[in-house]
Amino acid sequence: MAIGDERANNSVNPTLIAQRCRIRTDEVDMTGMLKKAFDEASRLPEKEQDELAQFMLDEIKSERQWSEAFARSGNRLRELADEAAREHELGETTALDPDRL
Repeated sequence: MAIGDERANNSVNPTLIAQRCRIRTDEVDMTGMLKKAFDEASRLPEKEQDELAQFMLDEIKSERQWSEAFARSGNRLRELADEAAREHELGETTALDPDRL
């Protein structure tokens, strides 16, 4: 199947695209540690490479989502922390007893 055929069918074959788009790690700007990891991963069977790649992409996406969520909630978290500190100063808090959870 040609790339044009994939577009016509609105479907993409990730394996086919990956085979056509091999990345040479010596041409990509990355740390030595990351290059070593990719070099090692390139020796894995194709299925394991794809699983590792999906895991990494999912982790990166999750980290970005958490970072964005914390950035949006920064002021609210500060307000809650200030409120908790005030309540503690006024004696309105109690010590946590793990046996009573």
